[in-house]
Amino acid sequence: MIVLLTDFGIIDPYVGIMKGVIKQIHPACEIIDLTHQIPAQSIQTGHFILENSYHHFPKNTVFCAVIDPGVGSKRKAIGIQTKNYYFIGPDNGIFSFLSHSQSIKSIIQLNNSNFYYKKNPDHTFHGRDIFAAIAAYLDKGFIFDKIGTKISNFKQIATEKIQLINENEMKVPLIHIDHFGNLIFSINYEDFHSFIKNNPFVISFKNTIFYKLNQNYVSDKKLIALFNSYGLLEIAMPQGNAKETTKTQKMKNEFIIIKKMEKNEK
Repeated sequence: MIVLLTDFGIIDPYVGIMKGVIKQIHPACEIIDLTHQIPAQSIQTGHFILENSYHHFPKNTVFCAVIDPGVGSKRKAIGIQTKNYYFIGPDNGIFSFLSHSQSIKSIIQLNNSNFYYKKNPDHTFHGRDIFAAIAAYLDKGFIFDKIGTKISNFKQIATEKIQLINENEMKVPLIHIDHFGNLIFSINYEDFHSFIKNNPFVISFKNTIFYKLNQNYVSDKKLIALFNSYGLLEIAMPQGNAKETTKTQKMKNEFIIIKKMEKNEK
């Protein structure tokens, strides 16, 4: 199985062409579209989507991720083999979430042109000429380490970190805004509850204060806070758009404050 993730959209033929290349090499291949609606050149968004999606797929799935603003430049084309999966794409940080994984078995630079679709790839469409072809060969059963040259590392991108203000207060960055306008922050359920330790809490974002978490999106309140299907803290607007309501235009420098209170404070 090959899973495709790109920023190509669905109007132009680029995704269809990649599938055509895959099917030429491996006609029996099953292809799944994770999404092709990543904002153009947004490596950070592609990183987030892939990190929170890949583990839902069967073992030996090949993930072909092509968000590649540096196509045709000196950036490497790489493959990463983990215990259960393969990842193929540009070395631009989109696979950063694997950097702390204990399951990485091998990293290669995809420089064996025998496995390319075109021996001399175009400078503007490596998704077709390199990544789709190599994903097809891998899914067909070719040995990973034969497809390129082993390397020791891959590029990392900076990700926003949770900041501990003091022992009772933390600052949590906004890391994703989804199609519905839901605002997703970089703290998961386990870390949140480890921090508050069954104490009352306050979550503040711009001019809105939350004293409790919802279990789902059904509410008569204008804005709610809950843990979503990624397991991350989210601010949502039932039957509406939290991004528009809070006038959140971009993710950079947007955050929530979580404050743990003593039980007698509330």
